[in-house]
Amino acid sequence: MDFSNYLPFDHEFKKKFDWLYDEYPYALMLFEKQLRNAEGGYEDLAKQNARGASRLSLRRMLQVSYALWRMPVSNSPQYYLSLERFDCLQSGLKETAHLLGLQLLTDNKNLNKVATFGTAYPRFMRIVRKHGFIHALEDRKLLAKLEQQSRKNFEKVKSFLIKANVRLFIADGDTLPHARFYCRAAREIGAPYIVFSHGYVQDRQLLSIAPIYADYHITWTEQQRNDLASAIDSSDARKVLFFGYPKAYFPSEPVENLALIAWNSLVDSDRDAEMSAITSLVKRARSEGYDIRLRLHPKDKKDKSLMRQCQQLDLQISKNALNVDIRDAELVLGSYSSVMIEAAMSGKKVLQLAECSEYTFENVPLLQANESIRQALKHTAQHARPQLFDHKKFEQFLRSVLTYP
Repeated sequence: MDFSNYLPFDHEFKKKFDWLYDEYPYALMLFEKQLRNAEGGYEDLAKQNARGASRLSLRRMLQVSYALWRMPVSNSPQYYLSLERFDCLQSGLKETAHLLGLQLLTDNKNLNKVATFGTAYPRFMRIVRKHGFIHALEDRKLLAKLEQQSRKNFEKVKSFLIKANVRLFIADGDTLPHARFYCRAAREIGAPYIVFSHGYVQDRQLLSIAPIYADYHITWTEQQRNDLASAIDSSDARKVLFFGYPKAYFPSEPVENLALIAWNSLVDSDRDAEMSAITSLVKRARSEGYDIRLRLHPKDKKDKSLMRQCQQLDLQISKNALNVDIRDAELVLGSYSSVMIEAAMSGKKVLQLAECSEYTFENVPLLQANESIRQALKHTAQHARPQLFDHKKFEQFLRSVLTYP
């Protein structure tokens, strides 16, 4: 994967917004992810994500604060765990943490809300949603208020983490507001923050991936580790690690002639062009005798107009858990969804459309525009089994980075 666009993009971003780093560092932690999206050419996505910045009512903030206040001081070291769709890994991590004398922190949801307490953040993001970042950043008075509230919120977060005796963070990201606060607090209290890649890293500007704010970033494949480490600055490159494929291996009970189409997020891309590609692929697969099941990105399922478009294709739109869809599929087709990697790692036959291969996956062959699907399956190389996650090696790594007695 070519990530050579990252360093020039990062340099220009930091040069353009050096005043934010200098004057409003805590406020910037809350919106830098979306600002980078906007500067990276995804302003519509940034505006869409700004919709999620709803204001907590005073009553709700008091409820959250009270719940955290009444939690007793912990004499035993605890760890923060937030990994979406890493069920198998989480189970192993809990066993490892128990061996290391760590207890699981149980009040993540309340703590996650503290970073954006107050009126300034939702007000700032409301301006972003309506008018964009340029307009929002012109309001220095609002930025100053956001900085003030952010500093207070950070101290609350840090105080709770000390009270809860949190000595380790394991998560699937480090760019959301609460995650940025945890990363900074973790450094100040001497607790390592470890990220497992949420998906197969694809974006050429490494949006939501780099800079790496965590202490360590663990990739899905060795090739990903090498590609990522070679594209970022040396201080971040040292953080990139690989211990084996960290996701689950799904059982296979294929339904005859069932093709699963897995697609990247349509609401984040050129919807008309993507829908045209899906429609063409559906016709193509049906002409070769396949039944079709379409697995949409979670974001797409919330878009009613998009769902109506997909329903017009007269096919199954999956509501299943991922393991069910991969279990059932005889074949997986698609663009550049991480689901394709997960299917390939489980030994499924996977083909990526050549015309949708802006991002290509290792060990996933391309299906050319004029090529028969069944013919392509005959001459493409079989997927190699992935390197198993080395839980023992990871346990040794944790022992080497943990600082509590």
